[in-house]
Amino acid sequence: MVDFSETEVEKKKMETFRKAAAYYVQSRNYNLVYSTGYIICEFLNLVIVVLNWHFTNAFLSQQFTTYGSNVLKDYRRDEDHKLNPMDVVFPKVAKCDFHKYGPSGSLMRYDIMCVLALNIINEKIYVYLW
Repeated sequence: MVDFSETEVEKKKMETFRKAAAYYVQSRNYNLVYSTGYIICEFLNLVIVVLNWHFTNAFLSQQFTTYGSNVLKDYRRDEDHKLNPMDVVFPKVAKCDFHKYGPSGSLMRYDIMCVLALNIINEKIYVYLW
């Protein structure tokens, strides 16, 4: 049976600590270039996120910052209200000009209502992005 005294265990701990400290001092600057590049890339990622937020907000007429909270408020309201924030930012119906040849062969212009199907998808995507 091996019985280590407390001093031998303490010596082994100190020796292990000295080896770890020596390795740290020796390899301290080993990955300095890599770590500096990583920190710069992470900072640039943060800059890109902030710029994307501002560009998206400008693209949606300054309504992106409150878009998600307005949508959540709208879901909590009664059905009596008329203004849906998703319909304000992404209208689903628009007036379109439709050109068709008439019975005499002349081009006839009709004003019709068009459904903007992509806006139905976009409003859900932007709620998720928010």
